[in-house]
Amino acid sequence: MSLINRDKIVDDLLRRRPLGPKHPYQKVTYEKNVTGSRWCNRKRDHIEQVELIPSVTQWGYTDRQLFDLGFRSEEETMAYVLERFFDGKEKWSLGKKKATATRRTNRLWQRISPAVSNTISEGGVGIYKVRGSYHWTIGYLYATSKEEAKIAAKLYFGYLIKGDKYSTWPRTEFVRFGTVSDVLDLNAETKASIAGDITRAKSRIEDLKKEIETLNIRSSALAMVESQQLEAEL
Repeated sequence: MSLINRDKIVDDLLRRRPLGPKHPYQKVTYEKNVTGSRWCNRKRDHIEQVELIPSVTQWGYTDRQLFDLGFRSEEETMAYVLERFFDGKEKWSLGKKKATATRRTNRLWQRISPAVSNTISEGGVGIYKVRGSYHWTIGYLYATSKEEAKIAAKLYFGYLIKGDKYSTWPRTEFVRFGTVSDVLDLNAETKASIAGDITRAKSRIEDLKKEIETLNIRSSALAMVESQQLEAEL
């Protein structure tokens, strides 16, 4: 999805009454559903809380269209809102505008999150993240279905998993629709991260070697003192 199309859909979803992707050829109408009431200080009275139910599911957008916006969490949605509408400022620095940022984030995420969850759960033809644990991303692979991804993950990465408590790993998670070439880009980032880990591990090895050398010197110093004092005693 192009950035222009993404922003166009976002702008529509941020409306109180989204128009949908087929406007004006398909009109989305709304039915009011009273969900409760709340006190309004300005009117000094209780006012109805109303939920607007669209005549078309998800205002006419498909799960894939909403998934392809690229937001996978409320945090990612907030990051987009801050970058696009508030010059990339941190939320805490917005002052009175902080409420606006929160409101836009909540509205957008609430409207797309069901489609995101459905798509991740069902999978599709595209890219899957492979995890070796909750905190370890092994890499990415291409598969045509969720089941194929599970089989491929076991085949290619199963030997990396050790211990009975990890018998349900590796696990896969659908991340986006795409092709094999997309895997190369994502795994390039993963390999760069692994290279960084190797560099840091080598640095720790050198530090440990120096520490061992220091400890050996201290041990030798003690042995020398003991030897000299024993000789003096004789």
